[in-house]
Amino acid sequence: QANYLAGCVIRERGENKRAIPYFKKALTFSNLTNDHLQQGLCLENLAYIYDAEMLEDQAIDYYHKAYTAYKKQTDTERKQINVLNQLAINFLKDKNIYSAFVYYDKCKKIAIALNDSNEIASILNNIGVAHQTSGKYSTSIIMLEEANKYQPNQNLKNKINLNIASNYILLKQKNLARKYINELRQSIETSIDIYYKS
Repeated sequence: QANYLAGCVIRERGENKRAIPYFKKALTFSNLTNDHLQQGLCLENLAYIYDAEMLEDQAIDYYHKAYTAYKKQTDTERKQINVLNQLAINFLKDKNIYSAFVYYDKCKKIAIALNDSNEIASILNNIGVAHQTSGKYSTSIIMLEEANKYQPNQNLKNKINLNIASNYILLKQKNLARKYINELRQSIETSIDIYYKS
């Protein structure tokens, strides 16, 4: 636990490489126990560091290991979703759309099992963005419209509406984008996400 916490503090200070030995020591000790949550936390932190350091293969390997560890522990579904989402993002960066969708689908199944409508909407938004990235704007709109049906919180709804509007603009269907642009205009003052607000 001391090694893990030291790694967290050092990572938060932005000293990623210096944090690695602490997480690896913590992992070695946690592997001697049945504490799969602690194993998952160590592995996930190592994955984040390798991701930040642009070492994609190592990041993907550690995300996989973290997911395996979390699956052995109860009440880790949200951590599983987070790790699967990071795997999907890495595959998208690598232009491996098929693998990204495989992991997004796993995320969606877990969120449905949790009956968490906001989480389901968030995952559908991510799937929509992935389709948009691959140039499938109409498919993206279908996914994003489905996400809105889950009545996400206002902040997520803003993101979804922005993505729908962007798709319509890319399809040169500005009239269809107008509805979502107007909704975004009305919600600007209540948005807490500076990036989407700008």
